[in-house]
Amino acid sequence: MIAAYPSAGIADLTAARIGRISRESLSELARKAGMDGLVLVGKSFVGLGGGSGGTGLSTGMLGESFEAVLGAVAASGGMEAVRESYFRMAPLPGKLRDLMAETMRSSTFKG
Repeated sequence: MIAAYPSAGIADLTAARIGRISRESLSELARKAGMDGLVLVGKSFVGLGGGSGGTGLSTGMLGESFEAVLGAVAASGGMEAVRESYFRMAPLPGKLRDLMAETMRSSTFKG
């Protein structure tokens, strides 16, 4: 991110990174994918709302559910499948996307 945004301060870059992986942002991606209507909860959560349209799922629970799905994607398809899935739902700004694509092409990381 530093190479993509050389004039940005460390605090700004850290805030941007945290904003992409916070429970709130992951919860929003889960809602966007319709997961709030797919995750089953026990009777003790039904009707509590919790910020998820009456499903009983809290923002944290929905964000964690999204993380669990990404974990399943990683287990079955590897990290490249996770990256493709995540960035399809939450695209990066062009300059950063291009920099990350170049980094991944030249990386020996096999995650």
